Order: sequence, then structure tokens, then C-alpha cells
Amino acid sequence: MRMDLSHNEISLAKQLQTCACNIVTSQPISLHLIKAFQSRIPQFVYLIGEGDSKQYVEELFSMGVQCLLMSEKSGKDLEKLKFKYLDYGKIHTTNLGKKEKLEFVKNLNLDNLYYRSNKYLIHDGNAYYGEAAFKENRPAKEIGDKSFQKVIDSHTFWKESDNFMFAIKR
Repeated sequence: MRMDLSHNEISLAKQLQTCACNIVTSQPISLHLIKAFQSRIPQFVYLIGEGDSKQYVEELFSMGVQCLLMSEKSGKDLEKLKFKYLDYGKIHTTNLGKKEKLEFVKNLNLDNLYYRSNKYLIHDGNAYYGEAAFKENRPAKEIGDKSFQKVIDSHTFWKESDNFMFAIKR
């Protein structure tokens, strides 16, 4: 459940009643909810950076929830976070926040560039080719859809581009 994209604890509770699921969040989730479904949460990923809460991580660990700490920060900002969360394990970093347009795209007319993804994001019964498509409300026809969609020229889109196949319309 990508609670970092759509923080809806009612939907999370419904999903956890149905099946176990991993949680990715940048905001605290009710500790009562976590405790009630703890056995159905194989992995809890807490994205730290802007607005994170060390107290929340302390409470999760005291409940026995081992959360994976992740951040897109680097340099001195990352060092500060490492010191802040020293008692709670390694902070896993991702370079997704730094991804820019792919080199082959820089000289192309983006009006003729299309993509499809090997991953889907599900929200309110719709499947999306990624976070950028979700933010732009551009759903795929269905999960497993192999059709191409027009490229979304945004930072969010390019940071997920490792999951995309591209096609040029001539």
C-alpha cells in the first residue's frame, strides 16, 4: 500500500482485512491500526526526509514493528538523518529523486514519445503505469494492458523510467 501517495487509513484497514501487504508511508499511520494488523504487515517502509517523526519510529520499534527506513536525501542532509536515526538501523537510500530525463530522450520531440510500464499502481479501482500517471489521473485500460501512453514530462515520471519501455510514433 502506497500510503505516501494516498494516505487513507480506512482503505489500508480494508486491504489488511483481505490480505497481508507491505506498507510504504511518509506520514505516521495510526498505531492502533498497526497493532491490530501487525501480523499482516510483512514489511513497513518509512520514508524519512521532510516531516518525518523519530518519535513515531521509536513507538513502532517499541511495539515490535521493525521498519525499513528509506530516504532520497544525500550529502549533509543524509548524514543528519543517519545521526537522528542511529538507534534504528541503516537508512536505505535511493537515487530515484535525482533521476533526470534519459539521454536518448533529450533530443526527441516528446509529442511523439510513448511508454508503457512493467509495474502498476492501483488506486480506487484504476491501474496506473506509475506515480506520474496517478498524479495526472491517466489510468491504463486495465492491469496487463500493453498499450502505450503518451510520455509525461515531469520529474516524477523520469525517476520511474527504469520501469518503462519506450516507443516513438512516426
